[in-house]
Amino acid sequence: ADGASGAEAPERPRDGLEVAPASQLVPTSWWAGGLAVSSAFAVATLSPLLGMPAWQTGVSLLLSCLIAVLAVRALGQTDLNPVSAVGKLSQIIFALVAPGHLVANVVAGAISEAGAMQVGDLMQDLKTGHLLRASPRAQFLGQLIGSTASVFITVLAYQLYTSIHHIPSDQFPVPVAYVWKDMAVLMKRGISALPPTATRAAVGFGAAGVALGAQKSSTRLA
Repeated sequence: ADGASGAEAPERPRDGLEVAPASQLVPTSWWAGGLAVSSAFAVATLSPLLGMPAWQTGVSLLLSCLIAVLAVRALGQTDLNPVSAVGKLSQIIFALVAPGHLVANVVAGAISEAGAMQVGDLMQDLKTGHLLRASPRAQFLGQLIGSTASVFITVLAYQLYTSIHHIPSDQFPVPVAYVWKDMAVLMKRGISALPPTATRAAVGFGAAGVALGAQKSSTRLA
């Protein structure tokens, strides 16, 4: 209790890291319920729109959550969010889930990349708020309002833009789209479609990455 006023001090979490009082934190039911509702909405929208089975959309959403953990860890440690790389990783994994399905493969990669981008932005926003001792709940509500409004604003802006410019075209070729398409085609044809030198390089760099990770883990344990 406050000795001067007799008022009780606000309750704070006991983990020693969170500086905001418990009344300013985001309840688990809020973000868990929002994740469930948005996932159900995504399945109900994407599956009929793109002709995908609902279970494939659900698996791609679950995969995006796992990929987002990888992306946000990389961003936190290196200040670089590898959204494109993790999107391609999702395409590789989803080739085993839905082999030969180009649309499903691209959608899985796109969902993972979008999730990685959003989780990276959220991490940086919430970390800044943590340092400034801002209310996490106020940040959450502000992000919820902004993201809801952006759904309508971005669609309308895109429709307005495409009413003037044709996409794709010689003026706007959208080169990144070909990267995603070619990756999906590669996953359909199989790794054997790659040149032998590319396969050897991928194996070599993959082994190097595993070795560096193992060395770093052993150093920490030591």
